[in-house]
Amino acid sequence: MNYKNSNDSGAVKPKIHSFKELKVWQLSHQVVLDIYSILNQIPKAEEFRIISQLVRCTISVPANIAEGTGRETKKELSQHLIIARGSNEEIRYFLILILDLKFISQTQYDSIENKCSQVSKMLNGLLSSLNNSNSAFDESELYSI
Repeated sequence: MNYKNSNDSGAVKPKIHSFKELKVWQLSHQVVLDIYSILNQIPKAEEFRIISQLVRCTISVPANIAEGTGRETKKELSQHLIIARGSNEEIRYFLILILDLKFISQTQYDSIENKCSQVSKMLNGLLSSLNNSNSAFDESELYSI
């Protein structure tokens, strides 16, 4: 792994070469896999209502993280992370809905909701770091996240 130059505190930051190395992407991708594993529990009648909306917002999270890391600036990355955060909150609502409709168990809900909560915290932390003027992020080396 390559390393970025030391920051003011002397700490060396690892340089990430792919969105796949980001823990927040890895966890959000796992949420996608978890959602796909429960889709068969939702009635077919909901295919064009709940299912399509749930799949769309679920895929949006890791897709926007990936797309943002491929952009040129911190501002563009931040915009995609904000979209990912909004989509993650949408997943959380749909989880409440499908739990209340008794399409999934409380255990399934708790497992996926816990992951979504972690994704939310990780996205907020990443956004805070990007917005921090003393951050290690350098627009010319976007992958040093």
